[in-house]
Amino acid sequence: MNKKITLLYIILNSLIFTQFNNPKISYEYNDLIIKDNQIHILEKFNQVMIDYYKYNKFSDYSDLDIELDIHIIYHGINFTDLNNYKSINCQIFFSNNSGQYYITKNIELPYYKGRDIYYNSMHFDPIASLFDYYAYLFIGDQLDTYGIYLGDNYYNLASEITKMGLESKYSSLWVKHNEWIKSIKENIYLRNAKYYFFKSLDIIFEKQDDTSDIIENTNLLLNNLELVYKNYGYDKNTLKFIESFNLEIADLFKMLNLYKGINFLINFDYKNKVIYEKYLENE
Repeated sequence: MNKKITLLYIILNSLIFTQFNNPKISYEYNDLIIKDNQIHILEKFNQVMIDYYKYNKFSDYSDLDIELDIHIIYHGINFTDLNNYKSINCQIFFSNNSGQYYITKNIELPYYKGRDIYYNSMHFDPIASLFDYYAYLFIGDQLDTYGIYLGDNYYNLASEITKMGLESKYSSLWVKHNEWIKSIKENIYLRNAKYYFFKSLDIIFEKQDDTSDIIENTNLLLNNLELVYKNYGYDKNTLKFIESFNLEIADLFKMLNLYKGINFLINFDYKNKVIYEKYLENE
């Protein structure tokens, strides 16, 4: 097959199965350390990352369209000589703009000119595996909103990557990643809450007349949020979720006169208590 046709086929096939909707990257760097004639290295790495998420098939679910925003702070580029670089130092912020975001701090990535980065979930690569890990976290999170624990397979894939990472010479980086995936998988109450929240919204958006179904799912949302507090206290991941959808959650509680839900938000997400207190006016 002609090489151009083969490349076109790969790109078209990848677009059909894309999981990430137009991934975006922004970046900053220390201009006292990184010179103007070196910026092209950073921009090349940015493009490599965008292409990786845009053209690889991480899941059999073809219609996820997950938003992916990436912000990179470049600390430096390590050179072997004047013309050859061997790695970059940076920290990376990943977000899906839906209550899930992570910061990977102070990492050194073995990126150099001509470095190929391929998707292979069975093989550990210090760069590709890092990209894969976050892909699986975001896919798992999205699928959990479609069905109870539907994201398990992808959280398990992320766990497998952390195991390989912990056995590599980059193990110090993967200790934190291992803790993250454990906390996400184990907090079944947050996972349930997300499902019941989006289930309630789906019923409303589809203009279904079954009010009892909305009431049931919204009560289950609140019950699971209360179980999060009972078992984990002020859990950071739960706060991220609530802060991302605080108005929608409060609107649901208000619509159903579920004032104990609004009071829960006031106590749990106390930084935004002023927002929630307005929902109690004219109670």
